[in-house]
Order: sequence, then C-alpha cells, then structure tokens
Amino acid sequence: KQRDEDYYLEQAKSFISKRFSHDISLEELAASLKVNPNYLGGLLRRLSGKNFRSLLNEKRIEASKEYLKLHRHLTISQIALMCGFSDSNYFSTVFKKHLGIPPRKYRKQKEESGHHG
Repeated sequence: KQRDEDYYLEQAKSFISKRFSHDISLEELAASLKVNPNYLGGLLRRLSGKNFRSLLNEKRIEASKEYLKLHRHLTISQIALMCGFSDSNYFSTVFKKHLGIPPRKYRKQKEESGHHG
C-alpha cells in the first residue's frame, strides 16, 4: 500500500531529529522505511525544497547553536562532533553558509548580547 507522501517527510524529519548526532544517510532512512533512496530523495526535495543532506545539516546547525550558547566550556570541535559533523572545518563551513557568520563569531555575539535576558 502506497503511503501518503507527507508521511515520508514526517518520518525523515523525525529520523533526523533523533539521529542527527550520528553519521546517518538517506540510504539508511530509505532502508528503514523500505523505499528506494532515489525515490525518497526526490520526494524530500519536492516536498521540502531541500535534499536529505540539507535537512540534516539544518538540524545539526540548530542544535549547534544551542550548544554554542549554553555550553561555553565546549570547544568548537567538540560541538561539531556532538552535532554529527566529522570535522570542525566542515562544521564551520556549513554553519557559515546557514547563518552568514562562523561559529566562533556567533558564540561571541551571543556572549555579548546574553547579559540582557
């Protein structure tokens, strides 16, 4: 029985939310949903305007923003690893692409504005 397309998008988002800190792939998600990875990839792109990698990176960046704000004792590299990035240079690149500034600068800005509630 063919499932509703939105079901797959929901499943993808939930899979990413739970597992983003691990090294996960579209193939792994597709296997768990018992669908073809190419089909699933196309579906995600059509429904969300983004591919699996983008959705995953977005979630990882969201999480990393929290870590940068709340866990000042952690290094950028530690945060990168905790959020599922295998190396901190790639993390910084993706972070900057999403937010326009590198993680270090983001953290600094949050420190400066953090005293006003």
